[in-house]
Amino acid sequence: MKPHVYPVFASPITIFIVEENYSELVKLKKFSYTRSKEIGAEKSHTTSDKYVLNSLPDIKDLFSNYFFNFKNSILGLQTTNFKITTSWGTKTDKNGFCQFHNHKNSVYSAVFYYDEINSGNLEFLSPILNLESVQLNESSNDNFLFAKSFFVEPQKGLLVFFPSYLMHRITKNNSKNSRYSLAMNFFPTGEIGSGDSSIIL
Repeated sequence: MKPHVYPVFASPITIFIVEENYSELVKLKKFSYTRSKEIGAEKSHTTSDKYVLNSLPDIKDLFSNYFFNFKNSILGLQTTNFKITTSWGTKTDKNGFCQFHNHKNSVYSAVFYYDEINSGNLEFLSPILNLESVQLNESSNDNFLFAKSFFVEPQKGLLVFFPSYLMHRITKNNSKNSRYSLAMNFFPTGEIGSGDSSIIL
């Protein structure tokens, strides 16, 4: 008898390929960047401006529409509205990387690769590791059910949505050039919840 396996309580990491024109994003390279002082970060920078999409309204609308598609068709959250709260550019120089971190005061996050670069993967850490009371040997099954981490290789035009609670980092940039990306956070707006757990945001 063949067993049924249900991948319950999954953390949906969702990838789109953006085909619309996003050439305006090259302007992010001209923004002022601040070097990270976080422990575990090396040659990693973020824009001083944490609302960069406010100066690129067409691009902001583009990614808002992609998120609208994601939250409706993938998450089934048709009655919950979201808005982009913060948005910033990242720059990781040659041999640079950043530490594992997650995003607070946010529900979903996203990263978009607008530049020709294929080094410095986006690595996600499994949140289930925090629940393990016994450290087992590595699984021989190479699939999502047993993964301790998951890698996304940067590629021009790639848009990645993920729950903000997921720990993630940029692995070492082994290319000769700086690695650029755009990061965004999303938070619900309007009325959410029900009964004594309802709130208007």
